[in-house]
Amino acid sequence: MVPNFSKYCDYVDMPENEFDTIGEYIPKEVCHYTKISIALTKILSNKQILLGNLHETNDPLETQTRLHEWINNPSNPGEPMGLTRGAVSVKNIKVFSTCCHNNPSWGSLGLHFVNMSFEYGTSHSRMWSHYSENHTGVCIIFDGKELDNHIRAEVGDNDRVRQGFIKYDYEESTRPLQGHNKLEIWKNYRPNFLCKSPEWKTEHEFRWLVQTETDFKLLVPIENAIKAVIVGKNFDKECLPLLERLCNELSISPWQIDWLNGEPFIVQIKNKTQQ
Repeated sequence: MVPNFSKYCDYVDMPENEFDTIGEYIPKEVCHYTKISIALTKILSNKQILLGNLHETNDPLETQTRLHEWINNPSNPGEPMGLTRGAVSVKNIKVFSTCCHNNPSWGSLGLHFVNMSFEYGTSHSRMWSHYSENHTGVCIIFDGKELDNHIRAEVGDNDRVRQGFIKYDYEESTRPLQGHNKLEIWKNYRPNFLCKSPEWKTEHEFRWLVQTETDFKLLVPIENAIKAVIVGKNFDKECLPLLERLCNELSISPWQIDWLNGEPFIVQIKNKTQQ
């Protein structure tokens, strides 16, 4: 069942009691911002995404103490003795972070794709600046459910895969990890791994979490899950031939975003280069 996102201009502004009912809903589309080097030489060329280590993330840096809790030295109270269960329990948890539209039930590909508004995950200027190296990188649009199916198929155990919207809440984002062992910490994945400071709410983050037994590279195929690739305004044109070839192999179209009087719009690259 699709939650009633249309009641609000932006789902992150939903009252807490309604936000908590979103549950397992997966957005129709999710967007992943990255550097051009990673997009061309890894994601598009290998047709795979790499799920990173949760304990190595630095976003947001202020909540890292929730993942690496310190205990006090009993012989000298107040002096940190070492890392507790927090660091050990999240070491083998992988994460893939994406950005979704203000209304997660929307699809951007279609009639209104060229004239994008800031309500779409592809048009967040902060994301282009922060994660795509000052508008030189890319934004990859995925079909949310197809990507979820690919991740679960690669892992092969649904109990080890969780996904959800990030909840932006000061109080919940600063609590210690809930649980005294790996099983309890994983069971409480929402308060433990799906909460951030409201200062990050413009990212509209939706993430996947995977619990693994060992610290290995988790690569997930993306064919049939990727819908489009959008490059930034400052994209290096010398990379265009490679981009077009890789997109052609995936049967998708490359686009480029630009701004006019502060409003975002997207142009299909092939049309642009033929002018």
